[in-house]
Amino acid sequence: MTKAIVARGMTKICDDGHPAIAGVDASFEPGELSVVCGENGAGKSTLLRAITGLIARDAGAVALADRPRTPATSSATEAPVAPGAEAALAAGLCMVQQHLALVPIFSAVENAVLFARGGLVDHAAIEALLKATLDRLGFVVPLDVPVGKLSVAERQRIEIARAVAAPALAGTKVPLRLLALDEPTAVLTPAEADGLYAVLRGIAEGGTAVVVVTHKLDEVRKFADHVLVLRRGKKVHDAPFVRADQDAAIDQVARAMLGDAHAHLAHTHRSSEQGRGGAPAVVAEGLALGALRRGTFAIQRGEVLGIAGVEGNGQGELVSILAGVARGWTGRVTPGPEAVTAIFPDRHAEGLVLDATVEDNLLLGSHRDFSGPLGLLDGDALAAEALRRARKAGAPTTLEALASSFSGGNQQKIVVARALGKSAPTVLVAAHPTRGVDVAAAAAIHQELLRWVAATPDRCALVISADLDELRTLSNRIVVLAHGEITGEFTPDATDAELGAAMLSVEKHG
Repeated sequence: MTKAIVARGMTKICDDGHPAIAGVDASFEPGELSVVCGENGAGKSTLLRAITGLIARDAGAVALADRPRTPATSSATEAPVAPGAEAALAAGLCMVQQHLALVPIFSAVENAVLFARGGLVDHAAIEALLKATLDRLGFVVPLDVPVGKLSVAERQRIEIARAVAAPALAGTKVPLRLLALDEPTAVLTPAEADGLYAVLRGIAEGGTAVVVVTHKLDEVRKFADHVLVLRRGKKVHDAPFVRADQDAAIDQVARAMLGDAHAHLAHTHRSSEQGRGGAPAVVAEGLALGALRRGTFAIQRGEVLGIAGVEGNGQGELVSILAGVARGWTGRVTPGPEAVTAIFPDRHAEGLVLDATVEDNLLLGSHRDFSGPLGLLDGDALAAEALRRARKAGAPTTLEALASSFSGGNQQKIVVARALGKSAPTVLVAAHPTRGVDVAAAAAIHQELLRWVAATPDRCALVISADLDELRTLSNRIVVLAHGEITGEFTPDATDAELGAAMLSVEKHG
């Protein structure tokens, strides 16, 4: 019998003395797909990282147990798991983190080799194992290309495959008992997310406890067997998801996540008639770079243009061109990058300096606006502006703290606060603006983004997202980018099926 994973009293104290998690009990059963929910900073990732040994815990214990989920009771059949990532992996516990732990200059196979243990490493055997795992998961990614050159989605697929194969790669004889994934669908289309969950369901049915961190209540509704909710580092809900009354079950989860806040945040589709008329604010003709082959579109003043598409079809190249950081591209676009403020798709690689303070990250690119006649910076003015930006977007206001000390969702709020805090630009380019952000914070970011566009008559925005509901919420029009070009234009009321058909359209030949 495959054993349950039981955690008791899990506690992790932050550098500032506050607990990220405090005395959390949890258990995850073989054969089940559990979901962990909560607002940003609630302790979700910290809990799973502590269970899988990726961070040291300050208190608590992890054990394997032949018994049902009753984490508060003891059992004579428990086998303790020693602290540390190697001990956890030896016990069959593995996690795919939100910010992928791959070496950019290594290929997929070379990254898989890092999990190997022992003397001589059989690269051919590891490549065969990784390829077989990718095939089993239905993932198609190149194995011999440095992963830093791949899209975020491709890198995530490699990490998931490496985690599934981790025990075999490490040479252990134990099965994969726990597979934890932190926001695994953040860069996937709805169809891809459904496919991933189908794979995860198969892994669970094979006897593994699968645990997913997600902010998407639709995923809870469709896929969860059990739901654990954390709020402010403590467990506030731990129960099976009752499919017989899904609406009531989702309401219970949402209320547990948000506390006294309103549990349901309705999506409102924007009208497709909200452009302000006159000459377009943005005109792009034949933009080409990498996967982007023919980027042609226009955005009206006052309009939000949404771009849907499977990751890797030119979205990243489009953002880089519009933001003025790309080289070697062809085509024409007006206005130039001096009119653009951007939210880049990878907050760690492109959006933040993790070892810099919150204040410095909030003001990147704006310091020259606060210098005196001799070039000296006005520290008080800088701090006041940083605080203004943080408060407006709900970002952390502890300005002297390092950006690396915050959860992924709070880091994203810093990136968004900086982009929306700039007053001079007239074009906002936002790639996945609420990736990794909880329900309430996402709604607040949406409101601030729309306020930014509405603040002056000449502003507009281009929003790229894998979340179709987000595009419907924000956009006046939605266009689909597939095979490096626009393959369809839709109103915000378009169905998933209509958008999906354009996203997965067969490439034209000839």
